[in-house]
Amino acid sequence: MRSLAVLSLGAFYLAAVVAVMARIGGTCTQGDAGRLFGAAAALSVLALAAILARGSGRPRLVLIGLAPLAPVYLWQAGFAAHLAVETAWRGRPACDVLEETAKGFPPDGAEAVFAALWLALAVASLAVVALLARDARAAARPPPAP
Repeated sequence: MRSLAVLSLGAFYLAAVVAVMARIGGTCTQGDAGRLFGAAAALSVLALAAILARGSGRPRLVLIGLAPLAPVYLWQAGFAAHLAVETAWRGRPACDVLEETAKGFPPDGAEAVFAALWLALAVASLAVVALLARDARAAARPPPAP
């Protein structure tokens, strides 16, 4: 079961790398913010990581291994909120948000999908950590007396 814990950690780190690269990799040529669809890939890898972590039976070990990803998860949540507010509420194109400019990029057309994907990724990342923490607490409790 330890190997499942290690595999799950590898998947958690891969999901984090995919998310970071989806945010910083690429350019907004002609307003194309398609790189933000990388959140869907990161969400898929995160789901696999969660399944492996829950199946490993070692939630405490996985949580310790996830500690270095805490800043990434907080960054994801902040970016997702920023993207959602700027695209859905203020109506800015995704590329203006990504490039942090007011150049007036043309809208990509998928701004609502991008915001939803990034919010889902942020919530899922934090929820998986919360579930693992709950499992670790439950595993640390002594069994009830007969």
